[in-house]
Amino acid sequence: MHEDYVQRADLIHIPPSAFLEDFSEPERLLVRLTRSVKKKGLDFGSFAYADTRADLNVHEDRGEYVVLSSFVESRRELILAIIQSLFTLREESVLQNFVRIRLFIRWLNREGFVRLFESEEEAQRAYVGYTAHLIHRLHTGGLKPRTAAHYQEGACSVIKAAFPQTYRHVVSGVTKISGVTQPVAPSDDHIHFYRDVCLALARQCSEFVLNKRPFPCVVNIRDYEVVVFHSVVGVSSPYRPPIDVYNAAERRIATLDEYKAKLLEKNIEVKDRILKHGIMDAQKTLSRNNRDERSRQRLRIASLAVKAYACLLLLITGATPTEFSQFLYADALQVNKSPLKKELSAVKFRAGGKVTNYNVGRKNGLSILQDYLKLREWLLDGRSYDKLFFTVSELRNPSYKELDALRDFPTSDALQTFYRTLHAGFIDPSIPILTVREMRRHKSVTQHMGGFSVSTVANSLNHTETMNLGRYSGGTLEHQKSELSKYWEAVQTAAASIKEQSEKADQLIPIASGQCEQFGAASPAPQFASSISILPDCQTQHGCLFCVHYVCHSDETDINKLMSLQYVVNAVRRSAPDMEHAELLYSDLSARIDYILNALAERGDSVAKIVEKVRTTVHVYGVLTPFWETRLSRFERLGVVF
Repeated sequence: MHEDYVQRADLIHIPPSAFLEDFSEPERLLVRLTRSVKKKGLDFGSFAYADTRADLNVHEDRGEYVVLSSFVESRRELILAIIQSLFTLREESVLQNFVRIRLFIRWLNREGFVRLFESEEEAQRAYVGYTAHLIHRLHTGGLKPRTAAHYQEGACSVIKAAFPQTYRHVVSGVTKISGVTQPVAPSDDHIHFYRDVCLALARQCSEFVLNKRPFPCVVNIRDYEVVVFHSVVGVSSPYRPPIDVYNAAERRIATLDEYKAKLLEKNIEVKDRILKHGIMDAQKTLSRNNRDERSRQRLRIASLAVKAYACLLLLITGATPTEFSQFLYADALQVNKSPLKKELSAVKFRAGGKVTNYNVGRKNGLSILQDYLKLREWLLDGRSYDKLFFTVSELRNPSYKELDALRDFPTSDALQTFYRTLHAGFIDPSIPILTVREMRRHKSVTQHMGGFSVSTVANSLNHTETMNLGRYSGGTLEHQKSELSKYWEAVQTAAASIKEQSEKADQLIPIASGQCEQFGAASPAPQFASSISILPDCQTQHGCLFCVHYVCHSDETDINKLMSLQYVVNAVRRSAPDMEHAELLYSDLSARIDYILNALAERGDSVAKIVEKVRTTVHVYGVLTPFWETRLSRFERLGVVF
């Protein structure tokens, strides 16, 4: 470590509940979260230093290394403003925000933006640079769209904390990275394979521990079997050979000759005495695990079954990870016993504490739930827990019998561990994992393709129709391939609607977004008649873009009108109280604007240069047409949404 880098010895450890307190030296603050959320403290105080290094020692919790001489006093107020803005958030959200903010601060330090929080102009220049940095990483494959969008939001939150009254002006005109994509839902074959794998693991591993079967545990998955011996690495399958001390084919410990032969195949020579000792150790471990019905290895087998059951119920219900971890045992009992109740409930934090219900069903879903309840009872061994799913931590002691406290089921982390286990021998490692988001999307897509209404599908997943159409309606790969030709036909048809009629210029009526050839006779262009949420209306300027009478000249005047409209749309979208409505409007309107601008730019280099010139004027410098400047000011005063 460089001699100038030191760890501060006088750090102040605070919980999130103290975020609203006043600290005279915020550069000393280390936020302490619940250990289950984050073991090491969050070093908010390090943000006050322009030269820092991360502490990579997992056994220490003394904050980051800093160069004391790089202290920037003006950042004190910023740190206080940041932590105060996080006061109402859950600990998980505090952690997420800290990570995003820290990335932005580190980038600022690297790029020399030491005192940007003393000037709005400098802050804007930094925000533009950071956005360009994220977009570059996005285009080069270094970031996914959703991640890049979150990182940009982190930067925006810092600027909002520094300039609470004027931050919109600081971030205005900068491209907002969209993390909303229309991903391809997993194929039916992919879903069915994971379903079969999880069913096999859930039921066969449960049967192994509940009936006290002797090791090894054999799991049959479709046309192959996985043999799990009594050790962490003792998995044998077509995708993983057994360790040398096991004979997987005959499901036993190898003989001395077999053991020696396997090693010789690898050009390894070991004395018989050592080999015999290894075989004896394996036999002892096998005997111990077969005697002890709650040995560590049996608990691991049970844990594997629990995660498999969780995947199955996630696939059936379509719940989010946060909601899934809230499912109650009492609800599950009612589903099991009642001929009527078939729903598990949870609180949706992002919907203001709304109680949501997820249908388990009375056929396959109920059967899976009943099987899991038997395993759950075995795991608890006389204890009780209010949540349906939970984790059991093993104490590291020779007997392997003592158990730590029960904890809530960390759905996302638990399933990530589950996927790693699957790829370590249970399935072909080349098969992509099936994420919780994909499970949820598959349920939506299946219902859409089955003819269910948007409202029905949205209700089953406990979100809005807009959210469902925006994020969960994309078809499977097979379905999207069949639709691709239709899409290109629509694009070609739409191209015909971009009209340039200079010969009729004297007949056209100037409007806020371009020109109109027949004002008062609004009518949807044929290609938009049944596919958009925005209908042409001569009283609303944004509706003109979808009208059969709309005209846009490839000159600076009309392009400036169109680009100014786009600027206002983005500004309203960011500040609208009804985000879902704004998002729905924005997606159609913004796509239409981009399409028109791109179509114009393709007419020639001269037009393309005009488009780029106007883009800089509008989106970088914020210079709008008088009409849209006035309209934006009115929106800012009234909070009006289109």
